[in-house]
Amino acid sequence: SATNSLGVYYRDEDPAFAISFFQKAAKQGDLNALYNLAECYEKGIGIKQDKNKALTLYREAANKGHEGAKEWLNKYNFSIEAAISVHE
Repeated sequence: SATNSLGVYYRDEDPAFAISFFQKAAKQGDLNALYNLAECYEKGIGIKQDKNKALTLYREAANKGHEGAKEWLNKYNFSIEAAISVHE
């Protein structure tokens, strides 16, 4: 979506501003935005790092059919705790 694209555009320049676009687009059902938001939570980009939240968002995106999220989950196919600690 255009909203997700704005988030991608601002991610490096103003990450906190980008988060607002990702959140809005994700609420509108944009799976790429949901994935991007998960990545931001995972890495602490523009928002406080929260790997549990990241994992929840990756799972949500994967369950809705996002291929990148499916790959991420397959790559770290462990328990929640192991997936979080391995991906640090």
